[in-house]
Amino acid sequence: MLSRLSRQRGWILLLGFLLTTVTANLAAWQWRRAQEKAALQAQYLDLQQRPALTAWPPAIASLPEATPMRLTGHWLSDKTIYLDNRPRPAGVLTVADNPPATLNYAAVGYYVLTPLRLAGSKQTVLVLRGWLPRAQDARTTLPAIAPDDTEATVTVVGHITRYSHQLLNLAPGAAVAGEQHGKLWQNLDWAAYQRWSGLQLPPVLLRQIQATQTEGQIWRDNLSRNWSPPNFGIEKHYGYCAQWAALSLASLVFALVLWRRAATEATPSGSETE
Repeated sequence: MLSRLSRQRGWILLLGFLLTTVTANLAAWQWRRAQEKAALQAQYLDLQQRPALTAWPPAIASLPEATPMRLTGHWLSDKTIYLDNRPRPAGVLTVADNPPATLNYAAVGYYVLTPLRLAGSKQTVLVLRGWLPRAQDARTTLPAIAPDDTEATVTVVGHITRYSHQLLNLAPGAAVAGEQHGKLWQNLDWAAYQRWSGLQLPPVLLRQIQATQTEGQIWRDNLSRNWSPPNFGIEKHYGYCAQWAALSLASLVFALVLWRRAATEATPSGSETE
């Protein structure tokens, strides 16, 4: 009987040790993931504070996310497209944004994208200019960007981004039919857009963060640009880490309790040392 209980105690310790080790390693892994995400967040914030690049880099597609750029050129307004069914950017309003009364901030609307042809160059970059609300009575009646002078030389300040927000596309490659046929898109498809526009574009966007400038003057339009900062999910990893650490501690305590109980049962009752 003592031999059987000894084996039982051994199995309890072994299983408790394995469960504690596995859960402790999972907690450590989540902690490392949180540290990695924190480093990415710090890099992102550091990039945003750096001086904006004003020259077109040859390897623009390899620039890190959030690299600031300040580019001068003119809009190719006839190539503007609207991404449908996008929520209003939920970041903090800045002085560069229009007063809240100018837009229906509770509405679903469009992300507006226009190519910018750089001054003195054939290079073109697609700019995520901002958000406009959708008309409640006519989904395909696209709002006008005001003002939108195609001939004016403009300066655009923004951050490099790789737009990946895609919605379920029920008709891939097709624009919504309507008066503005071809300008209302459900998702941004780079290959389809280049075919539609006839432009060769780098696979990055410039997400505009300030009001457009022309001839040194602020060119206030009706777009909202109060973009939310990316969520790196650091708190999520810390939460998972705490859960796994608690489970690891509970596994250890539970194994020790069972081992102690087995040890107590292995001691013959009423035995005395003579």
